[in-house]
Amino acid sequence: MGATSSWQRNTDCCEWQGIKCHPTNFRVIALDISNGRIIGSGIESNNTLFDLDHLKSLNLAYNSFLSSLISPKFAQFSSLKHLNLSGSFFSGEVPLEIGQLSKLRTLDLSWNSLQMPSFKTIISNLTELRRLDLGDTTFDSMVFPSITNLSSLTYLNLRSCQLEEELPIDILNLPNLEYLDVGVNNDVYSNFALYNWTSPLQYLDLSFVNFSSKLPSSPGHAQYNLLRVLRLPGCGFHGPVPAWVWNILRLEVVVLVNNHLTRVLGEYLLSITSPTLEYLDLRSNKFTGNVNLYDIFSNLPRLMGLLLSDNALSVSTIGTDTRVDLTAFPWPEISVLALSSCNLTEFPELLQNQTYLQDLDLSKNNIRGEIPQWIWIFQVGNNILECIDLSHNFLTGSLVNLPWNNLLFIDVSSNLLHGPLPLPSVTTFWFATSNNNFTGPINPSICTLTSLTLLDLSNNSLGGEFPHCLGNVGDDFVVLNLGSNNIHGSLPSTFSKCSSLQFLDLSSNLLQG
Repeated sequence: MGATSSWQRNTDCCEWQGIKCHPTNFRVIALDISNGRIIGSGIESNNTLFDLDHLKSLNLAYNSFLSSLISPKFAQFSSLKHLNLSGSFFSGEVPLEIGQLSKLRTLDLSWNSLQMPSFKTIISNLTELRRLDLGDTTFDSMVFPSITNLSSLTYLNLRSCQLEEELPIDILNLPNLEYLDVGVNNDVYSNFALYNWTSPLQYLDLSFVNFSSKLPSSPGHAQYNLLRVLRLPGCGFHGPVPAWVWNILRLEVVVLVNNHLTRVLGEYLLSITSPTLEYLDLRSNKFTGNVNLYDIFSNLPRLMGLLLSDNALSVSTIGTDTRVDLTAFPWPEISVLALSSCNLTEFPELLQNQTYLQDLDLSKNNIRGEIPQWIWIFQVGNNILECIDLSHNFLTGSLVNLPWNNLLFIDVSSNLLHGPLPLPSVTTFWFATSNNNFTGPINPSICTLTSLTLLDLSNNSLGGEFPHCLGNVGDDFVVLNLGSNNIHGSLPSTFSKCSSLQFLDLSSNLLQG
């Protein structure tokens, strides 16, 4: 049911869902029909919405206005304090008239297809703004100089806006700013060293802002102890991670992936004093040394996400205290574990007790032998597991089944697996089993995987006839690779209808016709 399902003629509109009225004059002062399943060609100037001239709050987020323009008549809501049009398929230019809403405290136009060519003109009159969310909006001029005058801001999101300008330190000195996200603007750069900010930041995301410097050895007088989330992936930082990062008392999330950070990682991880840390992503850096999972989780009992892939590490589960029974150790409930290219030689014991695991990456290691039976028996991850990557190991044996019902991604390629090809769940979009020794025919039920984007079964010993139903799998089917098998038969004429297919390899089989 949509948000307007309770709106019935001849009833008091002040009792309708999503509507709030003034307690004495009964004028409508707030309208919230977000997620209302509204589909329409837009809000025309004669729409009765614009008769609600006492509105203080308007939320139309997450509907579908079919790429229509934002009407200039929104400026008629002279008392409006909160305007949210996010994710509702508006397009075109943001009208200058929005700048007339001088009482606005919240403006959210994010995740539409909007352009704001006159940002300075619009924003200059909105001096009471506390929350500004323009994620995925594009601009024709400089943005940051106009924002530095918004001293009341507590929340600023300019993520993925194609910005091309310098990020000034003044942004991090706004007196009330608690949330800042200017990530994924690949042409934003900065010449300050993330030093001495004065904003009371709790959430800081500078993803892919180009610093090309070291993290400062001291944050100076920055209010860094208020931080809960620190996201600095792809910023070009090099050298060691300074101690102050690991000593932020409220820190919950640290993402430093894809930099050039160095030092023996085990020493870092054992020096972390943040008792609240839940998610740590250090992938694709230049960390070295031995890392013991038991020691890490003993030190960080609330850690739910650990991502160490693609460094120069050797990870093991054998801690410094060899007397501990690792199967009985109270491991935290882990949701993400990424240990690709970590010189692992066995499956981490901590997986045995994990029922909330969503993402597991053990690829590109030296794990040998059969996949442990407890992975299937205890159904690690229960039905929450979405991604599993065991590729590029030395795994043997067969995969009798894949018991998870909500898998999205599975990759077991480049191992020594054999036997019949298993089938994943119908939700799977990525299924890769190449470079193994799977045998037998391809089960026609594979065609029920209508979410498939990639299917790579190449370099196995699969036989039987080519499954003609593969020509009808789904509208998003992009990659099909069955090369180097023993598949015979002919190709279906329905392949001509696979308009999304971009890569097709059927070489080195026994096909005819």
